[in-house]
Formats: sequence, C-alpha cells, structure tokens
Amino acid sequence: MFELKEQDFVRIKPLIDNISHSRALIFSVVEGNLKGRIFVDNMTAPKTAFIEGEFSYLVGFEDNTSFNKKLVKYIFDEKIPKSKDKELILFLCSDKWLEIDKMFKKRGCITIQRKTFSFDVDKYKEVRNRYDKITYKDEVEKIKDTSNFGFRIVNNEEIISECMSVAVGSGEAEININTKEAYRRKGYATTVAMEFIDYCISNELIPNWSCWPFRKESINLAKKLGFNEKLDIPAIYWAKNM
Repeated sequence: MFELKEQDFVRIKPLIDNISHSRALIFSVVEGNLKGRIFVDNMTAPKTAFIEGEFSYLVGFEDNTSFNKKLVKYIFDEKIPKSKDKELILFLCSDKWLEIDKMFKKRGCITIQRKTFSFDVDKYKEVRNRYDKITYKDEVEKIKDTSNFGFRIVNNEEIISECMSVAVGSGEAEININTKEAYRRKGYATTVAMEFIDYCISNELIPNWSCWPFRKESINLAKKLGFNEKLDIPAIYWAKNM
C-alpha cells in the first residue's frame, strides 16, 4: 500500500469518474480543494484506492486481497488511534466489497446508512418562484474562502443560520446547513439554502445533499428544495465506545 503525493492524486481519476454519489466530497480531495490523503495499490497505475477526506472512501478493484489486508491494519493501527473522534466512517463505492467487508466485521464494525439526493433544477425553480423571501432585519451575508463558499444570516453579530459548502469538486458542491436551536422552524435555513443553490446555478455547480437518516429536518428541507431522494448508501462504521 502506497501513499500518493498530492500532485499525483489525479492518477486515481479513472477509478472515480463513474461514481454516482459523494462526487463533491471525493473529487474535492483529488482536485486539491479539500485536505486529504490517498493510498493506492500501485503508484503508477492504481487499481484500488483509499481516499481520506471529510469521510473515507474505497474505490476500484474490490478483490485486491493484499491491499485490503494492509488497509484494515493501517486503519486500526494508525488512522483510528490518531483521529480526534476515534471512529471510522468508510463508504465502499460498490456492492462488491465482500472480502474487505468481512475483514471489517471481524474487527467489530457495523454497517450504517446515509441518505443521498439528486438535484432537480426544474423542481427547484418551481419552488423558488413560489417562495416569498422572508424579510429580516438580519443581514444575509456571503462567505467565501479559498475553495468553499456559503451564506449566513446574522442578527446583532450572532450567526443564527449558515449554509456552507463542505467540499467543491467535479463541478459539484456538498451542502452543510446549521441553524441555532432557538431560531429553527422560522424559515432561516430555507433562506440560506436558497441563496446557496442560486449561487450554484449561477456558477454552473450542481448542489449535493446528503445526511444521516435521523436528520429528519434535513431530509424534509432537501425535498422541499427540489431534491429527489435516492437509495441510501452503506458505510462501514466503528467507534471506540460502541
């Protein structure tokens, strides 16, 4: 198992070109927009790759026994002990990772699900045209740093709702929304999300939405804004206090 240098991340592009979910999160690492690490089985012509970023992803040839064994050892001997949360969330980017799935299960891992959505721009525009933007004394501010962007609503210098891109890659942007508890159910999240989506459309970016199944408010907001629910995607999960 070898770690690629950042300038060589593009070598795994053939392995991820056809991935149907998490594209912004995966490509943001490959394109250098999000800090991450990539490990491969072969430095010049990789067939299997492990991507560390916001989450972790395993792509390419599934029955790569030598690589799979080394990866499991690395994850439990190095990655998890050095991580802040002492946990693992690993998405297997096909349903054929049977060998390594068994290896993880022997280590006490379980399978969890994450909800994903596809963006329907026509449905969104219908919703947008019907929506009367709420008038606030608060100011909607645009946020822009090196690679990410977003919008927030501020009241007396307090950020009460914020929609940010956690990753931008392959012409797509992954959404993350936070609204303070006291200000929820007042339309703030809808407003900042619409500002975010409008910006994506204007800049030829596809907004991505995903969340955990227990985030019912996030699921409802996604559907409200023109996102169509797709099949849940499985992830390997392990935590110290399981």
